[in-house]
Amino acid sequence: MNKLKAMEVFISVVEEGSFTGAAKKEDMSVVMVAKYINNLEKTLKTDLLQRTTRSMMVTSAGQLFYESAQGIIANVNQAYEAMEGLNNEPQGLLRISAPMTVGKEIVGPIVAEFMQIYPQVRIELVLNNSVADLIAEGYDCAFRIGDLKDYALVAKPLFLYRMIICATPEYLRQHGTPAGPEALSQHRLLIHSTWNSRFAWNLREGGSDIAWPNNWVMKSNDGYALRDAALASNGILMQPHFLVKDEIASGRLVTLLEDFLPKPRPVHLLYAPKKNDVPKLDKFVQFVMQKCEGME
Repeated sequence: MNKLKAMEVFISVVEEGSFTGAAKKEDMSVVMVAKYINNLEKTLKTDLLQRTTRSMMVTSAGQLFYESAQGIIANVNQAYEAMEGLNNEPQGLLRISAPMTVGKEIVGPIVAEFMQIYPQVRIELVLNNSVADLIAEGYDCAFRIGDLKDYALVAKPLFLYRMIICATPEYLRQHGTPAGPEALSQHRLLIHSTWNSRFAWNLREGGSDIAWPNNWVMKSNDGYALRDAALASNGILMQPHFLVKDEIASGRLVTLLEDFLPKPRPVHLLYAPKKNDVPKLDKFVQFVMQKCEGME
């Protein structure tokens, strides 16, 4: 049994909470994951997991092994990074986390161009709106919107995430133009499904925050779907400027309530401090900084 691989599989099982999730993360079958865990428990002569048909729990021995295995894998990765640093040519796997809309509209094209320049680098780009734990989840870097709380990470400021409120001329002809935030409650609204959690965007009036009304006609976790609904004159949209700038420039969407827009939030590229040069990450950070310069 490959001991390091068994550790990686076990770590994935614990962090994903299931064999199925670990299999997806490790790109192997559920049967193979189970085989690794069974062999690991036989070798260690102890149960690492308590499993039933409906649930799975980590035993006290499993928790101890998980914490030790995390440190070992981190050291192994650091050793590989040190060796990669001896070679000035970027190569190897680069794991990146990004929010969905930023990832699709900005990070995706940057990654595609970066891979053309550095073909020896393999990219795993994971898009979701949850906050990734870079160390625990094994990411090399992450794009993050808003104020930063993890001061242990290196943070490179990229651009401001500026929101725009807009609708089609046809929608405004049918339903009228809101004169202020209070009028939004009388309109058909298209909202993002994360706004009621940590991604809430508040309007501003006279220095006070005003909550975006919850009387929506469509809610989605995808900004592109919301933009399509707005372009079909289904309602009023609030989304980042970079997502609707072309439609606004062409007149297909009209900006609204410009004096009440939410305060822009910074977008950063985050990564853990490094003891050694890692060309794949160093070059990517430089490339991103260059591409995002002057971006709105």
